[in-house]
Amino acid sequence: MEYEQMEAFLMVAKTKSFSRSAELLNVVQSTVTVRIQQLERKLGKKLFIRKTRSVELTDHGKILLPYIERVMELIKEGEQATISYGRYSERLTIGGLYSVWNSAFYSIIQKYRQKYPQVAIRLMTNHSDEINLKIKDGLFDAGLVCIPPMDPAFETVPLYQETLELVKSPSLSLEKTMVSSKDLLSLPYIHLDWGPPFTEWFIQEVGQQELMGFSVDDAGTLLRALQLGEGIGFVLHQTVLEQIQNGTLERVPFYSNQPIPKRTIFLVYPKRKQHHPALQQWISYLLEEIKIFAY
Repeated sequence: MEYEQMEAFLMVAKTKSFSRSAELLNVVQSTVTVRIQQLERKLGKKLFIRKTRSVELTDHGKILLPYIERVMELIKEGEQATISYGRYSERLTIGGLYSVWNSAFYSIIQKYRQKYPQVAIRLMTNHSDEINLKIKDGLFDAGLVCIPPMDPAFETVPLYQETLELVKSPSLSLEKTMVSSKDLLSLPYIHLDWGPPFTEWFIQEVGQQELMGFSVDDAGTLLRALQLGEGIGFVLHQTVLEQIQNGTLERVPFYSNQPIPKRTIFLVYPKRKQHHPALQQWISYLLEEIKIFAY
């Protein structure tokens, strides 16, 4: 496959439009069409279905999409590595959860950069599954996740535990001063599934819910909604510590049959890179600093 063909394929898959793709790629529409046709001929499969106002991926196109995405990411990584060569002696790409980068843990990254300025470090935010996949593909050197991969090719090290608590804006009034798990569905509750073991705990305490009144899929959106006084929600202690201290958020007294489970953060990295100098230096520094990390 040629670079231009993969580029055109990704753009059409994203925009669902040949004309819009041509505009963004700064070529005429016929060029995009030809590139897609060439790719389809090479694979012997139809990749797109033309509809009245858009185009959609076929089943074969859907299978191909994640592979092309990863190839293009690798190409970009290679470009960046080449450009930065000479400016830095080493480079690291670390994937992490939103809650990791937006907590006191970030101070460890800050101190590492001050101690090792010759290392170019790139922090990427993703969900655990996506981080694990990118490590496997070689796009990330290591990751900080809450769901470690069940793969013998990975090294997994438990680092610390995160505590969840129920919070709200001081501007939001509740009739009850003490909230129970059974009260949640009758209150302006904003749901974020924090993954296991929180998922299992929530089902046990509240019951299986096919549809929540208000749910979000990332901690940043949840935090924004809570600060605006839209409801109450479970957040990680370290991510809201500053807001609680300055009074923009407050804890909601809460009780349940079973205590809210803590979430463990794991360091994961591929065993094939265990002798990589820069990665081993970073891991050693991290494990030393985590001993005094307050959480």
